[in-house]
Amino acid sequence: MVPVDLLDTLHQAWEAVCCTYDISAPLPDMTALFEGADPSAPAQAAETVLANMLTEAMENVSRFSPWYRQPVWAFGLERSHAPPGAPSHWALTPRALQDWQPALRALTRAIERNIGLILSARVIASLDAQPPPDEDPCVMAACLCTPPRVILINRSVLEKAQIRCESCRELFQEVEEGLDVDRWEQ
Repeated sequence: MVPVDLLDTLHQAWEAVCCTYDISAPLPDMTALFEGADPSAPAQAAETVLANMLTEAMENVSRFSPWYRQPVWAFGLERSHAPPGAPSHWALTPRALQDWQPALRALTRAIERNIGLILSARVIASLDAQPPPDEDPCVMAACLCTPPRVILINRSVLEKAQIRCESCRELFQEVEEGLDVDRWEQ
């Protein structure tokens, strides 16, 4: 099996779209291009990627271009509601499927040969999109020494680990917010 460079194929398809619609814009990111695409079905994924490219192209058309006021179908897109009950999305018109056959074949082959790369890019993008977990915040905990020793620790660790002070041998307890640790008394 001959390797196919996915990024080169995406760039070539994007250049073809840019030339067709007289636009100049950088290749959209992988997340935008593969939104809604299922790499396990390469032919359908290629159609989705091309439809996403065309929607990106519409957003980059100059207002001085003859394409600026053209309807969506002029770009080869139509609203699809398949399967029934699923959210609608942009799909290629039958005419666009014919017109873009060379690009679709190249994209299908590139997707087939780079499924692992596409899936790993999705995982990395989903990790980047997740906000840092605040479900287990750090809290201040103190022992019963005078003055108390204070540590900063995740609440879950404090609750489960039963951390003891090496001097007073007492468990560290969470310090209540607003409490002046220096004035603690036994």
